[in-house]
Amino acid sequence: MKVKITGINCEACTKIIKKRLLTVPGVVDVQINLDGNADITTNSKVTLLQLQEVLHDTEYRITN
Repeated sequence: MKVKITGINCEACTKIIKKRLLTVPGVVDVQINLDGNADITTNSKVTLLQLQEVLHDTEYRITN
């Protein structure tokens, strides 16, 4: 699943986001670059809402 993540301004941001997204059941890999483009690999059906929920208390926002 390819998504856009806003609020990223450093490498530490990408690590925080990756760590949180990997807690979503079914997410097996997350690749994010500093311009906010992310490729999320899953082994089951994962919704955009599930991904957004793990970042709800941060400044990061996921769009598709």
